[in-house]
Amino acid sequence: MEKIAESKPMIKRAMTIEDIFTKNEEERRLYELREKGRRDYINAINTAEKRGMKKGMEQGMAQGMEQGIGQGIELGTKKVARSMLADGISSDLVSKLTGLSIEEVKSL
Repeated sequence: MEKIAESKPMIKRAMTIEDIFTKNEEERRLYELREKGRRDYINAINTAEKRGMKKGMEQGMAQGMEQGIGQGIELGTKKVARSMLADGISSDLVSKLTGLSIEEVKSL
């Protein structure tokens, strides 16, 4: 059984656990405390990671929404400016009404 345990890490771990549980009560309790600590640590890391991911996603979504709204407003403003220019309104007046610079209006 020892040779199998040496070649198979999971079997070796199981045999180690069996040895601990067959020994005295104090050693078994120490083992259980170590295992609990290990599981608690892993759980804490996983929980923190999930919280970080969630917060990052929320921030990314908010930032993306802001950028999208800004781009939409800019596109709408330029569309209105093009329409105004097509109706014969002067570049100066289009600039004044839309808030676009003269250069932006002329580039449309």
